Amino acid sequence: MSCLKKGCWLAGFLCIVGMLLLTGCSKDSSSGSNSGKTKITYWQYTFDSKVKEMKSLIEKFEKENPDIEVVAQDFPYDQYNDKLAAAMHAGKGPDIVNLYYGWIPDYVKQDFIQPIPEDFMSNKEIEDYYIPMIQSQQIDGKYYTLPIAVRSLALFWNKELFKEAGLDPQKPP
Repeated sequence: MSCLKKGCWLAGFLCIVGMLLLTGCSKDSSSGSNSGKTKITYWQYTFDSKVKEMKSLIEKFEKENPDIEVVAQDFPYDQYNDKLAAAMHAGKGPDIVNLYYGWIPDYVKQDFIQPIPEDFMSNKEIEDYYIPMIQSQQIDGKYYTLPIAVRSLALFWNKELFKEAGLDPQKPP
């Protein structure tokens, strides 16, 4: 999944949290106490910089939303899909999940994820906010996910233009 806007991590996370609030989450009842906070579970695969960034965003989100607690867990990438699928089959999956975009059709087919409600964020709003690449993630006219990361699989640069701009052509961004 991808997004080119710097604030997209936060925007994507807040959109997903907002969507969950519209569809319902669980109240905290762990250890016999009820804090009155809405508890949201968030799972992601371990990628150190993302885990660190999400922790920071969660802290900021919780400060701005003191009635919500986000419980984040990360798992090794090579075990993540199996762990997530097993939890979903058992009805014990997280409220928010970070998925590799290639897994989305299978999760939709197995009814593990639900579409983003149109009254929360319409297809047009999604397409206007995110880069056009998101349109490839539409399934049967619906979006089930919002992008939160960018991956570069290859990088090409013109060394002559780098030199002309006063940049070192041997050190691309």
